[in-house]
Amino acid sequence: MAALDGASLAPNETNLELTYRAPITSWLTVQPDVQYVINPGLDPSLKNAVAIGLRAEVAVSF
Repeated sequence: MAALDGASLAPNETNLELTYRAPITSWLTVQPDVQYVINPGLDPSLKNAVAIGLRAEVAVSF
């Protein structure tokens, strides 16, 4: 209710993520990942950020 009294609300960090797990072969799966971070670290001096990653999963049997 503080916002109704003229005080501002605390800022929020927002993360949006897009990922897809793709089996390439019976023993290899890859999973690309893209994240978009809005207001990172709640620091207004920081720009929004993009993080890109790739996960690889290899199945082996002995």
